[in-house]
Amino acid sequence: MTMPSPLQAATAFLEAFDNLDWEPFSRAIAPDATVFMPFANVIRRLDGHEQIAAVFQPFFAQVRQQRPGPPYLNLNPLDLTCRQLGHVAIITFHLDDGPIWCRRTLILEQRQGQWLLIHLHASNMPIALASS
Repeated sequence: MTMPSPLQAATAFLEAFDNLDWEPFSRAIAPDATVFMPFANVIRRLDGHEQIAAVFQPFFAQVRQQRPGPPYLNLNPLDLTCRQLGHVAIITFHLDDGPIWCRRTLILEQRQGQWLLIHLHASNMPIALASS
């Protein structure tokens, strides 16, 4: 069985995220991963799978109750790029969320025959600021 490319792994991660499918989403995250969230109520970096799950699981449950789906988030990555540097890959993209321009970076590392998320950085910028 051939290992997927980092872009395929990132695409599968984003699909699980879009569908709020916890199991494949969770399996794609390394135990020691870190995350910077774009939300004002999560100002500190999330360190490790346990902290990440503590934020994402309630978010998944809340959105599943509020929206029809799957998909629930209707992610449509724009300007998606993947740069592989040996056993690490950096994936960047944008999400157009109406008045907000969302910037995302995924860093994946090849571990034991699979690509795992080791860092996610998410930031949002109001369009009015971006066009100034």
